[in-house]
Amino acid sequence: MKLQKRHRQFLLSAFAVAFPAVLLILCLRKFDLQLFLTQMKEVHWAYLLLATGATLGILVALATQWRLFLPPGRPVPFPRMFQVVSLFAMLVNTVPFWGGHAFAIYLMGVKEKVGKTAALSVITLEQIADGFAKILVLAGVAFFCPFPEWMKAGAQGLVLLVLGVYLILFIFAYRFRRDPARDELFKPIGWRRLLSFVALWAHHLHALRSFRKMMGGILLAVTMKGCELLAIFLVQISFGVDLPLYAPLLVLGALSLATMLPLSPGRLGVFEATVYWVYHSLGVNPTLALSLGLFIHMVHTLPFLLVGYAVSLKLGFRKKEALDQASNSLVLAGES
Repeated sequence: MKLQKRHRQFLLSAFAVAFPAVLLILCLRKFDLQLFLTQMKEVHWAYLLLATGATLGILVALATQWRLFLPPGRPVPFPRMFQVVSLFAMLVNTVPFWGGHAFAIYLMGVKEKVGKTAALSVITLEQIADGFAKILVLAGVAFFCPFPEWMKAGAQGLVLLVLGVYLILFIFAYRFRRDPARDELFKPIGWRRLLSFVALWAHHLHALRSFRKMMGGILLAVTMKGCELLAIFLVQISFGVDLPLYAPLLVLGALSLATMLPLSPGRLGVFEATVYWVYHSLGVNPTLALSLGLFIHMVHTLPFLLVGYAVSLKLGFRKKEALDQASNSLVLAGES
């Protein structure tokens, strides 16, 4: 069993390394190092610094959103929630697949004593709000610029997915609007353990039963997308790229689709290739297009890594311990 687990982990790790490497190699085929060095001399670094500040605004909005989605009676002070989302953002941008999400469940569920099912409900609501924000971004792309054919199928699939999941969760949230812990049927005994977990998780999706809270969460998700859009625009300005105003929106829309699945650490490779393809399709030369991809990814990721690392030093967390705790946090053994 252990051998199979190690074999599976090796294959996943190999894929997480090979996949972005292939994408980066494809982007580097027409890369001109001499032209890149010339471009770097003309970069306006002040705009890159402002772009980094815009990215930090995402952490503030995310901490506010997660506090809004917390079940009633289980508050977490903003400074502590900011620490949680900082560690979450750091791990999401360094660990492939869903390790960062699992660790956030551990931090909120155990460290902040919110409960694992309640923490999972917060993550679920955040994903739904983010889905609606992505739909609005794609709607903006369709309104302000010719909608690329290659994005149509992905956009339609995203709309159907978000609306379908929202409808299912809405039904669950209303089905278990009363606390299931008071019902003997949902006591975590034997086969009822999973049923109890699902019922408690659905009960904690309280924001779906509150129009004001759900709209507030979606507004905060849109604010985060606005911070991303501003950062992309500022990086574009820093390189002196003269493109229509819809270009950053098109980049953000493409990234919203391409990075939905965390297949590589920090979406490395996927991120750069997506930005490269969009700018190259808008007439930007390959070297500059890849440079934009690298720097947009840098200002989107580096602030999360620095703030998260500072928080991890303050709290005394180590990466290996964090991932072990994240793995344990996914055990559904009847915890509320």
